[in-house]
Amino acid sequence: MTRVPVFLDCDTGVDDSLALGYLALSPAVDLVGVSTVSGNIDAASAARNTLDLLALAGRPEVPVAVGCHDFLSHPFGGGVPHIHVVTASETSTCRTPPHARRGSTGPSC
Repeated sequence: MTRVPVFLDCDTGVDDSLALGYLALSPAVDLVGVSTVSGNIDAASAARNTLDLLALAGRPEVPVAVGCHDFLSHPFGGGVPHIHVVTASETSTCRTPPHARRGSTGPSC
C-alpha cells in the first residue's frame, strides 16, 4: 500500500487531537509534519499538545513547528482554553510527560 504524505496545520485542542491521533496511527498515512497556529488555543499551547500526543502515539519523530501567535488581520483573541488546553500529559496517569523528559517544566506523576 502506498502511504499518502500528509502535513497537518492545526490548533491542537480536543477536536484536532482526534485527527492527529488518526493520522499518526493510520497505516495509509505518512505524517510528515505538523504546524500549529492560534485558534481554539494559542499556537504554543497547541504545539505542546501536539508534541505530547505524538509522544503518546509513539511518533515523537514527527516534526512540529509553532506558527504565528496572531492572525494576519488581527491579534489573537485568546480562544477557548478552558475547553481546549487539557494536555495529553494531564489526561494520562502515572506517566512522565514528554515535555518533562526533554528538560522543560510541567506536571508529572
